[in-house]
Amino acid sequence: MNKTITINKLAKVDVIKTEVPYSADPTRLFHTLCENKTDSLLLESAEIDSKQNLKSLLIVDSAVRIVCYRHQVTMTALTDNGKALLSHVKHNINSAIKFEHQADSLTLNFTEPCNTLDEDSRLREASSFDALRLIQHSFDLRHQDKHALFLGGLFAYDLVANFEPLGEAKATNQCPDYVFYVAETLLVVDHQTQSCQLQATRFDVQSSAATIEKRLLEIAQACSMPKALPDAEKVDNLEPIASVSDHDFCQTVRDLKQFVIQGDVFQVVPSRRFTLPCPSPLAAYKQLKQSNPSPYMFYMQDELFTLFGASPESALKYETESNQVEIYPIAG
Repeated sequence: MNKTITINKLAKVDVIKTEVPYSADPTRLFHTLCENKTDSLLLESAEIDSKQNLKSLLIVDSAVRIVCYRHQVTMTALTDNGKALLSHVKHNINSAIKFEHQADSLTLNFTEPCNTLDEDSRLREASSFDALRLIQHSFDLRHQDKHALFLGGLFAYDLVANFEPLGEAKATNQCPDYVFYVAETLLVVDHQTQSCQLQATRFDVQSSAATIEKRLLEIAQACSMPKALPDAEKVDNLEPIASVSDHDFCQTVRDLKQFVIQGDVFQVVPSRRFTLPCPSPLAAYKQLKQSNPSPYMFYMQDELFTLFGASPESALKYETESNQVEIYPIAG
């Protein structure tokens, strides 16, 4: 498999599914189900041309929260179901990887790859990515739905420092290198068929399903009466604060143009950050979604932050008439 995973035992999962009333506005569902909780995630997609919604995935409850800081990954069980997952996963950790297992957490410590290795060898070394692979490969998912074991989250840019030396940047926040959730309850909304399926995944098939079945009933009842989003809180001062002044940014552009002329670089994307208060993030996401429907839209409500966005980039485009496959990532 790889240098982190040694499959000693594949565990079973039990997936419980039920249909719930369809809602064309998943932001209302998110507000109804996740208003006062963290470790929740909404992923959505829409056609750029037609603006039609395609699919929405909503992690309502997470069994495990996975956090990476540099070469250390900590998996924290958020439920008893999550504790069962950690117990299964620990059996498949390679003996060369240092780890610590407690009742509600599993911490893996990876070593920094040797900088004398070539790029391909470096990428094959055990790394923090393997913590996610470890979960994926610890369960027997044959004959299961593709969402039976669902992980959703984000990677930070600085994660690449685990493989390539980036140099030290001035830290303005303490956000992890990645945060992922293992879904315990997941809502799958298909806007094309106008259907909505609610599912729960049990990682301890020997235990009683009563607790999870009760939770599914609570979620299903809430989905039948989604609450409207409250009006967005008004902000008096909407003057953005730039991380770099206009003068300094223009000088950076001039400097980079010289590097291009000298042949040191052929492409570079300078950037700066603008900061505004956002007291009503879900309302802001809904407005962004309406004005810029995109293939990749997300709203993540973590313990440390709330992150949302919409990307117009299409990773892959297929034309039926010409049988042509096209990729066109956006630079930057």
